[in-house]
Amino acid sequence: MNIALERQEREHESILRFASSTEPHQTLFHLKTNHGIETLFEAAGSERLIVVVVYTSSCGVCSRVLKAVDAVRKEYADHSGVLFCKHDAQTEYDTRSDVSQLYRITSVPTILFFADGALVRRSNPIRDVREGFGRRSSLDIEKELNCLSSTVSAMVADMLEEQLL
Repeated sequence: MNIALERQEREHESILRFASSTEPHQTLFHLKTNHGIETLFEAAGSERLIVVVVYTSSCGVCSRVLKAVDAVRKEYADHSGVLFCKHDAQTEYDTRSDVSQLYRITSVPTILFFADGALVRRSNPIRDVREGFGRRSSLDIEKELNCLSSTVSAMVADMLEEQLL
């Protein structure tokens, strides 16, 4: 079996375990490929909201957003209707990933919200927070993180409410 197929199969198995688990997830699940997102859609079913943070490892702001989304993941740990994932938009060859190309990610961090296998909302959380603060340039990091967490948490709550209607 070729190496790419082996990786894809391992990711597929890992996603199936992640999506079918009834235990609270300890971390943001790392999606590596577009195939992984498609597998997650199939495994998660239509009743679940999927939140994917698209980031790059070289982006300092992205790490703050990942921490904020991880705090929201902990807040929703007992809610089986939400799956939280992350995806590095840069490949090991310094090119844009297939996921970032497919969903036309032009800046990171970006948060994608999927319901029933379809993209239903996208957000650039740093822009959203800065707009809420009138574009002040020197926000205290802790305040910004608290804002990011509550902004993302409100988005998740809105999306879950929309799904129930």
